[in-house]
Amino acid sequence: MKLVVTIFAVLALSTPMDAYHVPRVGNGALADEIQDFADILPLDDMVTILLEYIAEDTEFQKVVTYLQTPEFKNLVTDLEAMPEVKNLLDYAQKAGLDVYYLVNKANRYLGLRELTPPATFAKVNYKITGGVRGFLDDIEALIPLEKVRALYRQKLATSKVFADFVAQLTSPAFQRIVDSLCSNNNFNALLAKAKAAGVDVAAVKELLKSILGLNVPCGF
Repeated sequence: MKLVVTIFAVLALSTPMDAYHVPRVGNGALADEIQDFADILPLDDMVTILLEYIAEDTEFQKVVTYLQTPEFKNLVTDLEAMPEVKNLLDYAQKAGLDVYYLVNKANRYLGLRELTPPATFAKVNYKITGGVRGFLDDIEALIPLEKVRALYRQKLATSKVFADFVAQLTSPAFQRIVDSLCSNNNFNALLAKAKAAGVDVAAVKELLKSILGLNVPCGF
């Protein structure tokens, strides 16, 4: 949950006027399902906190700087080169979520080559806690977790396109993506930096196992 929210906040920062509208393509079915989750999150407040961390917190500024390092860019390039990742992106695109729009916004921010999708297709001031650990805690405090969990269970039971998407995330192909990450030197260097900054990476591992049934063989 924390990793997903952090990624969404970075994307929102790059396009503050339209990032809250999940980009649709084709029939937009999967985008419409995910939009329901975006609608129950206090995204204005979350982005405001993100901006204050970038402006005021030295530790968090180092993380933002790290996103521009060759090590992190190599990690992203390694991931995007995996056939399993390409297949997952293509699946989401065909299901109605313009995931290539989001990925390419992140790639432009990082100065990386953009990917080609399938051819068929009033300021509020917060008192921030400080540090990477504090940023994650401040963001988590804003999330209505029970509402998100309830909506997740409802979508699994009532939406075929959402249930099929979750099935992609619990598939052997996605497990291979996780396995490849855990053996990637750039990713392990990033994990080490996250642990040093106080991020509970073991909790992320348990979250992936409990929600998606994924085995995360990383050494953390």
